[in-house]
Amino acid sequence: MIGIDTAEHTVLWRCEMINNFKVNCATPLWHDDMLFVSSGYQGACAGLKFAAKGDKVMMTEQWRNKNLLNEFNTSVIWKGHIYGCHGDRGPVFLRCLDLATGEICWDIRSKVGHCSFLAFENHLVLAGERGTIQLVEANPEKHVVKSELEGLLAYKTWVQPALLNKRLYLRDEKKLVCMDLG
Repeated sequence: MIGIDTAEHTVLWRCEMINNFKVNCATPLWHDDMLFVSSGYQGACAGLKFAAKGDKVMMTEQWRNKNLLNEFNTSVIWKGHIYGCHGDRGPVFLRCLDLATGEICWDIRSKVGHCSFLAFENHLVLAGERGTIQLVEANPEKHVVKSELEGLLAYKTWVQPALLNKRLYLRDEKKLVCMDLG
């Protein structure tokens, strides 16, 4: 990633996220003045802080580590914490990180494999790659599953869930499901 001064055609800042396959699939996440970036395949994750310096916006790398490596599923940020799926070709873990420090708050082996996240009203919806849907507390102290629905979708459920007007939209490679949460 690079920041460019379009008036002067110069590079203001650069952040390289290199991994074994030279691919970054997860979407960077913005929260307040921080950007969270993550790259699986033995890559890294980082918290980047942005601030105005005169008429330019500059970046400072606050932290960088291997605590949450998103293979392809984008994490979510809720109230200063990052919740996401860590791991690629081996075991997959669900993790919560402190956005300010990048330190792990909790870590648990995923029972639903790779999963996509959606955060809302102090909860997380996890859509597991084999079709299991979980409702989890957005709790930085521990992983608490409040409910689970198995077999709603099929493998590959790799798409981010979406929420609109209390309707949850989920899909796999063949079907789309809408759940009324009202």
